[in-house]
Amino acid sequence: MAEPPAGSPRPEAPLWGPPTGAGSPPAEPAWGTAPSSPPPGPRPLAGAKLASWPSRVGAAIIDALVLMPLLLGAYAALGIELDEEEASAVASSGDALLLGLWSAVLFAVYQCVLLLRWGGQTLGKRVVAIRVVRADGERLDLQTVVTRQVVMQAIPGSLFFVYSIVDGLWPLADRENRAIHDAVAKTRVLADPAR
Repeated sequence: MAEPPAGSPRPEAPLWGPPTGAGSPPAEPAWGTAPSSPPPGPRPLAGAKLASWPSRVGAAIIDALVLMPLLLGAYAALGIELDEEEASAVASSGDALLLGLWSAVLFAVYQCVLLLRWGGQTLGKRVVAIRVVRADGERLDLQTVVTRQVVMQAIPGSLFFVYSIVDGLWPLADRENRAIHDAVAKTRVLADPAR
């Protein structure tokens, strides 16, 4: 590059921006250009098939049937009989709250343990071949499972029955078939390609 003639003002380097010239780092790619290789880390769920709503309901029914004997055993241990005559008395007493909380604890432990141990599946999910995954493609971790099952499903569901219904029907209106607890925990339920 030629020097400016003597007496003319010398161009100044800009006060901001990347350095230019020899020895400076290569320029960043222009906006809109794709990087040469995918970024490191988890793979997104592109191309994965979302679980259908009927398969999710089927898994929930199977899981409820698995838990029913455990719940009935707990009720018997607490000395609570569930016949028609006493059902209204139980519903109007503090026993109903106790039963709801016990059910929520049992449900949450069952879901959390199996989802972590079986790679995103419970017994019901295994039978209908669906699996819970994190939206970023990483394996489920304890924080994600606890957020999904305890904070956003078991506790509100045991205290507010209407929430359970809304949460269960939510995937019908969501373009990614997510329930409310999936959206908050950033999880998806996929058809399991292994079967």
